[in-house]
Amino acid sequence: MLTCDHLVPPDRYNDRVEDHLRITGFYHASQIGVVQNQKALVNALIERWHPDTHTFHLPIGECVVSLEDVALILGLPTDGLPVTGVTMSSFSALEAECLHQFGVAPRDKSGAGVHWKFLPLLRDFAGIGQYSWGSACLAHLYRALCKASRYNCKEIDGPITLLLCWAWMRMPYLSPLPRELNSFPLANRWHNWERGDRRYRYQNLAQFRKAFDELQEGQFVWVAYAVDRVDPNIIPPEIFVQSIVWTATVPLVSFECIEWHATDRYRRQFDFIQGIPQQVTNLETAHGEVLTGPKNLNWATTPSHSNWVMHWTNRYNYVLSELPMPSQHPLETYMYWYRSNYGHRLNLSNLVGEDSDEGNEDIDEGNDDMDEGNQDMNEDNQDMDEGNQDMDDDNEELEPQSPPPSTPNPLPQEQPQFPSQYVPQTQFTPSFPTPQQYWGLSQFDPGEGGSFSQLLGLMAADARQSQYGNQTEFLPETNEYLADDPDDEDDNKEDDIEELDEDEKSRNDGQLQTPDDKGKGYNLKIDPPRRSASRYTPSVFKNAAKKCKNLVKDVRWTMRK
Repeated sequence: MLTCDHLVPPDRYNDRVEDHLRITGFYHASQIGVVQNQKALVNALIERWHPDTHTFHLPIGECVVSLEDVALILGLPTDGLPVTGVTMSSFSALEAECLHQFGVAPRDKSGAGVHWKFLPLLRDFAGIGQYSWGSACLAHLYRALCKASRYNCKEIDGPITLLLCWAWMRMPYLSPLPRELNSFPLANRWHNWERGDRRYRYQNLAQFRKAFDELQEGQFVWVAYAVDRVDPNIIPPEIFVQSIVWTATVPLVSFECIEWHATDRYRRQFDFIQGIPQQVTNLETAHGEVLTGPKNLNWATTPSHSNWVMHWTNRYNYVLSELPMPSQHPLETYMYWYRSNYGHRLNLSNLVGEDSDEGNEDIDEGNDDMDEGNQDMNEDNQDMDEGNQDMDDDNEELEPQSPPPSTPNPLPQEQPQFPSQYVPQTQFTPSFPTPQQYWGLSQFDPGEGGSFSQLLGLMAADARQSQYGNQTEFLPETNEYLADDPDDEDDNKEDDIEELDEDEKSRNDGQLQTPDDKGKGYNLKIDPPRRSASRYTPSVFKNAAKKCKNLVKDVRWTMRK
């Protein structure tokens, strides 16, 4: 604390201070410089945290900060006694402890530093190093993530440097440019990272969220401290000695704080085969314990914590080992189980989008009403199609059993073949090209006994087939025979009178033809359509259109009622 006021602080501590720090196990942590925060990345990781499993849930599986990460990123001791003891709520006890250790009592009660519950464990400098400070640090990180994952929490505390450096070690493509690759602790790789990569500071939450949604195997480094990634010569021997407990499935203890180190859920981080993990461990009331109110307790012996403290004491019995006989394709089995249980929470970009739309419920309801109106219109169109089908059925009943001798035999219609499993088809191919079928006038040359009435007869005979093809091929390009506006309700009588006049004119036209008219060629595309005595005249189609119109009106009236 004294060196912080110097303009140019020394590179190393005084030799006497360094010796004492090495005895306590805090020397490596004291060498970590300033690692700037990246709030968006922290928020993205909080979204992936599951308090019940104490793991991050990513598309590639479960992962988390482990005791191995604490030892190599912060350089804290991980094997030792549990960090627990007595907590006193009285201010007089705090004054007495401070006077005993520092010779000075605090002036203000509302200090924002470390809780004074740790002071009794720091009395004996030689005994400080026998505690597992790394597991206590990890317990507070887990507790901070569990609190921050609540919907009403707006802040997070705890060792954020550990969380950030873990993410950068495991997902290098999401990290800023490292500055010191051969320094220990590994957190110093990103010491003052903003100086070399200021653009990384402006990465937002949506970008990290999308990156986690699209995370694939190969982008996440499961074995992050292999010899090809970290030089083993920079790691002190006292850190490697404690590696035996890094894979232990045990509780993490720090006074009232109890969290679970679920190594069986992320075995791949230790280069083991991942199988389906055991059932989630329920920490019961110990998981929600806080130091609010009078808590004059010895957490090592209190009933809610004593079993977990004993579990940590027997930590060597819970070290992971490789599966003796791994089942066939264990990773595929695990991923199937994992996605079956947690797959609905792996793509958070879509879920967040749904949550953000809750404020637009009124607009969505209006859109739903519009969709319902479109659905009603589609139902009307479907009813019109059914009316057309009924019209075709009526025409089929009126169709003669055998064609006239002068009419060429129609080609047989090929029936569509359906596979064993029904797949609806939306279009059928006619047996021969449609333009040649309808517009090939060489087949109906007047000199060869053909007539316009025969052409209309063939067209009407093929009308049933046109509903599976292109209907506009046989109708003239005119609006004269289309259904009238459905909103017009008073035009039925006029249509009837108009039909009588047109039929009468058609008969008169047939009686008053001149020789010039007979010799004139008829172009069905350009000339107006003529009437004939055949039952398949345009008036039949117009009557059918009127039926469809009346059907639509009845349906709409029923829906309004």
